[in-house]
Amino acid sequence: EKESKSVKSPCSVLALGCAGSGKSTVFCGKVACEWAKGNMWQDCHLLMCLKLQDRDVQKLKDAEELLQLVFPDMSSSERYAVLRYMRQHPERVCIVLDGLDECNWNNTSSYVKKLMKCEAHPGTHTLVTSRPCAAANEISCKGNFDRRVELIGFSPDNVSEYIGKVLDESSAARMKIELEDNPDVCNLMATPIIAALCCEQFRSEGKN
Repeated sequence: EKESKSVKSPCSVLALGCAGSGKSTVFCGKVACEWAKGNMWQDCHLLMCLKLQDRDVQKLKDAEELLQLVFPDMSSSERYAVLRYMRQHPERVCIVLDGLDECNWNNTSSYVKKLMKCEAHPGTHTLVTSRPCAAANEISCKGNFDRRVELIGFSPDNVSEYIGKVLDESSAARMKIELEDNPDVCNLMATPIIAALCCEQFRSEGKN
């Protein structure tokens, strides 16, 4: 973890990780799910998750268009109430921007670039994820991030815990024994998506 400012509770975080390290599914998905269940970020009353590869996201010009994209079924008066809340209580708002590396940087609006740099709505909590890339480097240097972190995947204990969660007890025990004899496979499973594929393959073979 690389921290750029001495803060107890960072408002803006840039999370970097290689392909399959869990940025979208494990990290962003987990954040959104746990927040919706009320298990984390209880002080956050509004959380918006955006995929930066989405062209509609890349073309956003202002907060009004942002809310129209996120809440298409709301009336204009309801969206205005949300916008007013964002401006009055920015500390209770979190914006998750997933996949900076998948964004067409040259065709991205100035508003979205400001969102990435944590400049569009000062005081809001902002989480940006990306694979290491030129745009991420630029954002990292110019963005007002309180903290920069690197997602390195599963530790050996995480792998063991994951296997125990997705496989039945008997299958999990057998797979763990096989991994003890194949440490190279265990090392590969540090990447969450590979861990998921290995478990699914092991489950399928067990059914045959």
